[in-house]
Amino acid sequence: MRIAVVGCGYVGTALGKRLCQDGVASELVATTTSKKRLVGLESLGFEARRVELPDDVGGLAEALRGCEMAYLTAAPARSRGVHDYRRLYVEGARALVTACGSLGVSRLVYTSSSAVYGQQDGSWVDESSSTDPGSERGCALLEAERLLLDASTTDLQVSVLRLSGIYGPDRGPQRVLDRVSGQGRSDGAAFLNLIHRDDVVEALVRLAGVPYDGLLNWSDDQPVTRRDFYDPLLAEAGLDAARWVEGDAPRLGKRISNALAKRVLGLELLHPRYGVGQH
Repeated sequence: MRIAVVGCGYVGTALGKRLCQDGVASELVATTTSKKRLVGLESLGFEARRVELPDDVGGLAEALRGCEMAYLTAAPARSRGVHDYRRLYVEGARALVTACGSLGVSRLVYTSSSAVYGQQDGSWVDESSSTDPGSERGCALLEAERLLLDASTTDLQVSVLRLSGIYGPDRGPQRVLDRVSGQGRSDGAAFLNLIHRDDVVEALVRLAGVPYDGLLNWSDDQPVTRRDFYDPLLAEAGLDAARWVEGDAPRLGKRISNALAKRVLGLELLHPRYGVGQH
């Protein structure tokens, strides 16, 4: 297949490489907003294009021309605000749906986030659980999901993969350890839901060959509490331990169930639980 990866960043680049290595993609079109990244993407053998969602409708159409399948893995820069989230996710999704419909793309996969769930009682959540995002970012993600799923037809199959917090090569928790070291925190019992980038790629590649319309959660098999997450990492780094205290009204977060995705995709995780040595 000729496949487009729209928003070819941390996840998208690894995905593109696997699609080519496995022979799933005979041609791989990769879009980025960064001029600097174009050369790097081209060096991987991708057909690299600079496309700024949602404004560059013409550039997006050219990138998708002749493609049978498209992945939307775009993410805004960490420094950008809520307005940019809405523009990228909601308006970007709308532009992509329009382009897919006019160009005959028959398969669309979108990487969303477990941030669409707002549960704070420590309960397990699955694809049937209520979505009540606690942030503007989560609301934008949820709106983009609905827009894409509403566009699903007999001619365009849409899969939405709700991802937990992504970690992996060059993206670990080390960058935030100094914010935790020696600090008093009341969220030690709160759950963290994580997923390794390589497991994300495995699921996305599998979706190229598995027909599925709808939502799938993708997360580690077992969430980890913040205390169990940070304490070994702080010790390994030789930093002061966090001071965990009891809060008045503890927010325990949620625990993401990946059971449906594992059944649909027929996958077992390469990294079933975050642990020291996996980051």
